[in-house]
Amino acid sequence: MKIRNYVRLAGAVSLALALAACGGDDPAEAGSPPPAGATQPAEPPPAASRPAPDKPALNPPISAATRAILDADPASYAALDPVAEPGYTLLGRIQPRTTAELRAQGLTSHLMIGGETTDRNFSVFANWREYLNPLGTTRVRIQSGWNDIEQVITTPATYNFAKLDEIVDGALEQKHEPMVFLGYGNVRAGCTDCGGAGLGGSFPTGAGKARFLQFVAATVTRYKDKVTDWQIWNEPTKDLDTYKTLIVETAKLIKQIQPNAKLTIGSWYTVHYALSCLENCTDSADVQEARNYILTSLKYFYDNKGPTVPSEDVYVAFHPYTTSVDYDQNPWDARSMDNFLALLRGYGFKPRMDENGAPSTPCMTYAMCDNGTKAWTEKNQAKYNLRRVLGDLARGIETSMFTISDLHYNDAKNTKGLLTTGVWDPNLDTPFLNGDQRIAGKKIVYGAFQNVTALFDSRMEPVLAHGCTAPAGYTAHAWRQRKGGVDATVIGVWKMTRLPVADTAEPRAVVQVSCNGIGFSGMAASGAAPRYVDMMDGRVYDMPAGSISANAPGAVTLSVPVADWPALVVDARVIEGALR
Repeated sequence: MKIRNYVRLAGAVSLALALAACGGDDPAEAGSPPPAGATQPAEPPPAASRPAPDKPALNPPISAATRAILDADPASYAALDPVAEPGYTLLGRIQPRTTAELRAQGLTSHLMIGGETTDRNFSVFANWREYLNPLGTTRVRIQSGWNDIEQVITTPATYNFAKLDEIVDGALEQKHEPMVFLGYGNVRAGCTDCGGAGLGGSFPTGAGKARFLQFVAATVTRYKDKVTDWQIWNEPTKDLDTYKTLIVETAKLIKQIQPNAKLTIGSWYTVHYALSCLENCTDSADVQEARNYILTSLKYFYDNKGPTVPSEDVYVAFHPYTTSVDYDQNPWDARSMDNFLALLRGYGFKPRMDENGAPSTPCMTYAMCDNGTKAWTEKNQAKYNLRRVLGDLARGIETSMFTISDLHYNDAKNTKGLLTTGVWDPNLDTPFLNGDQRIAGKKIVYGAFQNVTALFDSRMEPVLAHGCTAPAGYTAHAWRQRKGGVDATVIGVWKMTRLPVADTAEPRAVVQVSCNGIGFSGMAASGAAPRYVDMMDGRVYDMPAGSISANAPGAVTLSVPVADWPALVVDARVIEGALR
């Protein structure tokens, strides 16, 4: 990818940020002072008769333009058909829950959102900041950009943190914890051996690595009271020896400055297939090289990180870009993921899926585009992303969607965003790079992710030994929610198609799911019938009699209409107070 000189954009982007910041909701007007000479009471009225002082607003204010987009369904939503099988009675739709509302309940979640490429101006934080809190995620992945922050090479080093300050502070205002990526390299004049400034670029070495570590130290020191989550590089594929030493040295440095820091390494896009075989493998040279890169990096890091970097503070991230979205869709991928998770358990590290998502339009470049041959649509994007995050949550993996907004790269628009932007134009760099980056609307997938964040929080735990079986080509997962000291059951099922497919393909079909490790506890205890939840459109239904043919606290058989996106069958208490 070509790297432009972004210094010339600083003034224009600053203007854009100022303009985008305008239009926020005004605070409530303060009471006017009494007119001159007006009679004042000798004493204030009794406390019981005085109006209570205004409580601070729970949610951050948003502009009228953002509110209009959030409150309206996208035009594409109209094509989502409700359940047509007899006996399904619509009860309402899932009510989105903001991040502020989640935190006010004393809860958190394993759900992240991507906010990438602001360091290269392919995305502008001010354009999408107001959409963070309404989405309901708890963490946002942002890229610091050494090349963007150290724009002039001086001795001693000088840094411009203005953009990152705005993003970190803005994310916190939106109730999101920033996960800050440290990288890539720096191509500014005078920066010797400082590596490449974008994805796939070389690592800094020698004097360049020393300068990179200075940048890391300055960044962590600046934000240590605001950020505790740091990612070291992204999608490394080359120069294994340099990479493995870089992550160890960087991790130790971060921990020296901030002992409570959490660290993420890896972020490989080969994990979902490269680890299917671990010994005596006969697969291709490329796969063997990818496997060796992962295995060697992890072992070296574990052996050399030292006691200041405890394993429980380390995440290993992966980016499973594949049109076979479900890990258990084929045996090869299933073994690879099982081996990866077992490997991490052995080292005491945690898994993190911090980047993955489908485009919403056909595309020529970037992951899963295949030179325009894939007929991606908004509906296919929502199917893919829902299956990814729920498949991760079923395995206890912290997960994310890439990314919150479409990205205006130099060579094309990347339409993996949950929000759509204006026209991409490589010849228009004012006030934004490569055309109009302002938010034009939300896609189906934004609301679909809101459906997930409204239900899946820290009270929801995966049930690995659920014993659920579904027909060939389908997958089933289960969770147990503990709310108010009472357990409730969630069973998810969907068809494992390879995406994309035509929007009119794969209609719902009634399938039977049988579980011998979990049942609907609410139904068993009180007779309350479970509910059917369509996770794409958020519609919730009362189910017809006979849908649950057998139920006990530890077993259930159910028959429900299912397509190739997730449907949930849940104990009624799971959605109490969660409908609109």
